[in-house]
This record gives sequence, C-alpha cells and structure tokens, in this order.
Amino acid sequence: METQLSKLKRLLKEFRQLPPIDVAEPSIFSIGSKGYYENPTTDILAFFCDSNGQHKLGAIVLKALLHCLPEKYHQLDHALAGPPEREVTTKTGKRIDLLLEGTNWVMLLENKIYHQQNNPFSDYEKFIQEEQETRFSGKTKLFVVLSPAGEKPHNGWHGISYPELISALKVQLAEQFISQPINKWSLLLREFILHLDSLMSQPSVNQQTLDFVLKNLASIKEMQQTKLQAINEYHQHLQTELQNKLRQDVVIRLHNWNGYPALRFALSN
Repeated sequence: METQLSKLKRLLKEFRQLPPIDVAEPSIFSIGSKGYYENPTTDILAFFCDSNGQHKLGAIVLKALLHCLPEKYHQLDHALAGPPEREVTTKTGKRIDLLLEGTNWVMLLENKIYHQQNNPFSDYEKFIQEEQETRFSGKTKLFVVLSPAGEKPHNGWHGISYPELISALKVQLAEQFISQPINKWSLLLREFILHLDSLMSQPSVNQQTLDFVLKNLASIKEMQQTKLQAINEYHQHLQTELQNKLRQDVVIRLHNWNGYPALRFALSN
C-alpha cells in the first residue's frame, strides 16, 4: 500500500518531468500594476507612426502598418502629410481612434485589444467620404481595424491582427538596429513590441502541465498542507531548542520571502 510520503515523492518525480513553463520577457510597459489598454496603446502607436516625429525613427512603424495590408497598398508613400490625429470627432459625436494622412492616402484606424467590434463603421466612413470630402479628395481611403485576431469587421474594411503587426514591426526594427545607431526610442519601441507580444501570446502553462495540475489537485493540496505542518513543527522545535539554550523566552514569526518560508526568532524582551 502506498504511504502518504511515497505518494508525495511520486508526485514530485512526475512534476520534475514536466516541460518548463515559458515566461515572457518583461518590458517597461508590463511591470506596472495595471493592464495596458486601448487608449495608451493607440497613443504610443500614433507617436511612432509619425514619420516626422521626435523619435527620429522615420517611417519604420508606418511602413510596418502599411505592409500588413494587401500588397497593392505596400507601395504607398511611407510618410505622413501631417501629425497623427487621435480621437477625431464625427458630426454625430463618434470618436475615431486614429487618423493617419499621407500625401496620396488617408487611413482611419480603430484599435480593439479586448472589446468587441461594435463601432459605428458607417459613421466613420461618412466622415472620410462626405464630411471631409474636400480634404481627402483623390486620396486612397483605407479603413482598418487592429485587433487580436484581425477579423474583417465590415465590408470595405481591412482587418490587421496584432501578431501580424508585431511580426512586421520586428522586421523593420531589426533593419533599424543594423543600419542606424541605437537610441532610446528604438529601445522603447522594442519594449512596446515585447509588451504587445506578451498581451497576444498564449497562456504560458502548457497543456501537459495543466492536465497534471487538474488531475492531482487533491494531492497538491495535501502536499501544501503537509509542507505547512512540517515547517510549523520545525519552527516550534527550533524555538524550544533556543529557549533551552538561552534560558530566555523566544517569540517566533513565520514570513514568506519569494515563496519560501522565513523563520524569525526574537527574545521576548
């Protein structure tokens, strides 16, 4: 008959044979306490899309974005006629996430990281085609939704997935690292790409590990309880030994340091 100790030893042996868990590389954008959502993501994307911006990276992000569209748009001019425009308001009060205008094209971009695509797409189209008809006359009109899966949300719209954009950005940034001196903005762009990559990545726990945990939930709980009981008894044993050695009362406290028990002792006085 299997004893409790032999069962726990077997469980540990099985655990050691599991493949390691993938841990995403942290970035400057992922170390805060709050999630990173659509508005700040779009703000940063707009900043790096500005081919004349202070980042001095030129049009590498804009080029990556355009290269995620069908091939016929790849030859569009990779430069903006003016700064990117955020939260552009239509006549009906709807807000467009990002408006990018080139010399011969205009792009309306909606950014969806988590929310469903329920935007008033017809209002957005009317803003470009009717409300601002004179301004955008003769220009190629691009309607784009950036989302995790890159679904095409509406007729006449293009869907770009975040993994597609991330892949295109990595290509452009790699070329930038080779051809130009590294500056803080290229490093921050890399951090931004890493963060987007971690947002879009699959859960780091693989299926084999998940199956193991679900199959052995009761045994894992039993192991945790056994660990706590053993540590507490060991702690109290040391307390008794110290009191006998010092001939004084000793108080104890148990803390957790990086997942490990920290046994603390102090004289009562």
